[in-house]
Order: sequence, then C-alpha cells, then structure tokens
Amino acid sequence: MEPVKPQSVQDLVSHMPESARRDLLEWAPHKDAAAYLGKVVLTGVPAQRCLDPRLDIEITDDDPLNEYFLLRQTGLF
Repeated sequence: MEPVKPQSVQDLVSHMPESARRDLLEWAPHKDAAAYLGKVVLTGVPAQRCLDPRLDIEITDDDPLNEYFLLRQTGLF
C-alpha cells in the first residue's frame, strides 16, 4: 500500500521486453519507445483534476460495467 515511485523514461524502456516495445510502437507515430513514452510520462494528468470536487459523490466498484455493456443489453453478446 505504497505509492508507485516515479521512474524515468529510460528506466521504463529498459524494463520492457523487445516484444512489448514492438507492440507499443506498432501503430505509434514514433519509432522510438523512449520518445513515445516520454510524451505519455511528461503529459500526465493529476488524478485530482479528473475527480468530481463534490464530496458526496463516491466511486465504487459495487456494480461495475465494462465495454461489453451495450452488447449484453442488446443481446448480441
């Protein structure tokens, strides 16, 4: 129960298997994993900006929905 320690882009890339780098870059405009991940790491959004400031709003997983919700509702899945 500790926060994840920030890592440098080079640390992230050095821990990725070559197959993961290829998968990451398959549809990316960059052909360099460090350049691509650098954009993601440097443009992070603090969680507080995404949360509703009203304290009476709770986020729970008591009734989770996933991407198949519409398919299940229409009977296609």
